[in-house]
Amino acid sequence: MQQGIKPNKKAAAVFWILTAVVLGLIFFFSAQNADDSTVQSNFIIRLLSLITGDDSISDFIVRKAAHFCEFALLCFLFSFSFLYTYGRPKWILSLALTSAYAATDEFHQRFVEGRACQVMDWAIDSAGALAGLAAFAIIIWCCSKRMK
Repeated sequence: MQQGIKPNKKAAAVFWILTAVVLGLIFFFSAQNADDSTVQSNFIIRLLSLITGDDSISDFIVRKAAHFCEFALLCFLFSFSFLYTYGRPKWILSLALTSAYAATDEFHQRFVEGRACQVMDWAIDSAGALAGLAAFAIIIWCCSKRMK
């Protein structure tokens, strides 16, 4: 896989559409005011408590895990979008675009009632992006080993 793969327009289109959907979902969730966001978080907390039988899961953990996972998925999708568009990974570009979108997401929240722009959330988002890039790298590595 180091040499690259043949660009695939259909696969690229699918991954770019999925990337756009995740970008939109992140924007949608960030546009929720604090009360609506809390209702969503509380629903997840109750659901996790039912599944695990543990009622010590906090709103803080759910919110930060959501940030991490959203941006891990976004970077993962950017990575596959670039792979199928150009035939090779664009590691730095995938990470940079995801981290930049995380920054704009935090800025956007400054204008939403009850929400705030937090550098810590941007850092968590960017850490999630790194995790998504690592997952992509593992898949690429496994596929290249399988092809040999």
